Amino acid sequence: MRPDTGDPTADPSAGPSAGPTAESTAESTAESTAASTAASTAESTAASASDVTVVVVTFRGAAWLPECLSSLAAQTQPHHLLVIDNCSTDGTSDILRERLRPEQVVRLPSNTGFAGGIAAALPLVRTRFLALLNDDAVAAPDWLAALITAAESDVDAAAWTSLMLLAADPARVNNLGA
Repeated sequence: MRPDTGDPTADPSAGPSAGPTAESTAESTAESTAASTAASTAESTAASASDVTVVVVTFRGAAWLPECLSSLAAQTQPHHLLVIDNCSTDGTSDILRERLRPEQVVRLPSNTGFAGGIAAALPLVRTRFLALLNDDAVAAPDWLAALITAAESDVDAAAWTSLMLLAADPARVNNLGA
């Protein structure tokens, strides 16, 4: 169990790869939820960078965050990135300072939890879509593109989720994504 989140699926003793991972298919992707931030219309073209923001909320995620950020940098879908740091004290701030631009990071003065981190991010998101990714998740390169394709093809839905597999046991489903 990851002690700082209460997540029973993440075992810190197994190292950074113990968190969720993603397979690279349209229905099999990393842990996330995407929600429409504006009325959606069906489009056959992929969303541009101005259409989607990925938000990562982190708290003492130094052990997992580098792999998560690398997976986001490798996405085939252009996107904006916003990381909310819940007042980490484990070197997370240093990692964020080294890897991201200042406008991509919001450091909160106290740990507000995942929901508080999302609440802090929402007023800053100006894109059509918002995708959430846990700091201990690793997304396949086509994760976001597949998620946006699903979102754009379903005008009646307001939220989508992905199939989440465990990195330590990729045959084991953690979240069905249905």
